[in-house]
Amino acid sequence: MTELNNVRRESVPGTVAGALRAARARLSRSDSVVRAEAPALDAEVLLRTVLGRSRAALVAHPEARLAPQQWQRLVRLLERRAAGEPVAYLTGSKEFMGLEFGVGPAVLIPRPDTECLVERALAVLPDDGCRRVVADVGTGSGAIAVSLAVQRRMLRVYALDNDRRATSLAAANARRQGVAERVTVRCGDLLAPLPEAAAVIVANLPYIRSEALPTLPVSVRDYEPRAALDGGGDGLAVYGRLLGQLAAQPELLRRPGHMLCECDPAQVDALSALVCTALPCAGIEVVCDLAGRPRGIQAWVRPVEVDGLMG
Repeated sequence: MTELNNVRRESVPGTVAGALRAARARLSRSDSVVRAEAPALDAEVLLRTVLGRSRAALVAHPEARLAPQQWQRLVRLLERRAAGEPVAYLTGSKEFMGLEFGVGPAVLIPRPDTECLVERALAVLPDDGCRRVVADVGTGSGAIAVSLAVQRRMLRVYALDNDRRATSLAAANARRQGVAERVTVRCGDLLAPLPEAAAVIVANLPYIRSEALPTLPVSVRDYEPRAALDGGGDGLAVYGRLLGQLAAQPELLRRPGHMLCECDPAQVDALSALVCTALPCAGIEVVCDLAGRPRGIQAWVRPVEVDGLMG
């Protein structure tokens, strides 16, 4: 609080350029837990949020004047960011698959690596005008569900989550992107709310081992929802429940069908084994992230054989 008062007593920077310099300096100080991350970028994003301007406008007019109330608002955001609060929560939005999503402390912030899961789902969902059903389990902000609906106009997507705050946000994001008529948001336990069989099931569920949670960065550990991170003792407890549901109701995944799951690189083999237990004879392929690391698996089940023929 003393540091915050000291910053507030400083003279208001007269221009946008001065405010940007001061913001960078604040996030780079030794008492900032994010000083080793991206202080310059964070400072710019927060200043743009306060001013309501694009990056191009910020760069084009560094001499623009900054009002005292704008500086005070920026100071408050800088202090929160210096304490570790994620920029996405401070701005209320995060880009994913080229789309802007509303986010908040009730949901995990969408990560770029999860886009690989979406791209893999799109690869098995041809844009051929045929109606297909997709289930996004643990939808959170709805980033996966909405992105798929935007890219494939004939999809019926079920966005499923057990947190009503998350489902409310997912529904708002579906409206924001103009796909609310094709994205049905339902609250319930994993696959329990799914009313019909899906051609593709996508799941980005908690997969951090409980004992590893204290080692996460402050911005994740102290601000993002624990329920969206904690995967139990081995990190795969929630996936185990999901696959148990699917084993009990295999008809929820069509034949042929696909299942895509995100996980930690070290969990790929264990998760593959869980999937094969729930879906005997399923084919498994590793999904890699932007850095080429194993980031999940894709399982596919073959068409049902009827009287010796593939049906």
